[in-house]
Amino acid sequence: MHLFVVRHGKAHRDSPTGADFDRELKPRGARQARWLGAVLGERDDAPRLIVTSPLVRALQTATLLNESLGVGLLVDERLDTETSVSRVLTLIAGHADAGSLAIVGHNPTLSVLGGSLVGGPGAAVELRTGACLRVQIDPHGAIGSGSEPELLRHDDADS
Repeated sequence: MHLFVVRHGKAHRDSPTGADFDRELKPRGARQARWLGAVLGERDDAPRLIVTSPLVRALQTATLLNESLGVGLLVDERLDTETSVSRVLTLIAGHADAGSLAIVGHNPTLSVLGGSLVGGPGAAVELRTGACLRVQIDPHGAIGSGSEPELLRHDDADS
């Protein structure tokens, strides 16, 4: 399975409501998501499904990605900020039939997940905001199964 592990784009530090859940993307975060969607849309292994955290910044990122991809988009609370790697692995295994899956969520879980896929338990891959780790995995035995890792990120100077 092709897995795209996407950390949400750059977000505002605060939200109008004061709740972390409601933090929105900065213009830079929107540019990162649109760029990533365009890049993924050109690939032969492009995601056929996007599953995202319900938090506003992740949902905005997923929606902007999907402007280029035009695939199914699901919201799943297992990708929220309180999740664990094991919950995310269960989610991934549940969507193995997609063949190529993008998940959009948050750190530190996604960095630990990426490291676990590529390097095994305890490893980590730094996923900065707006970054995507693309990796080939066995969705039913994902830990340490990752091969062909590729890190994608649009980086510009604007905040």
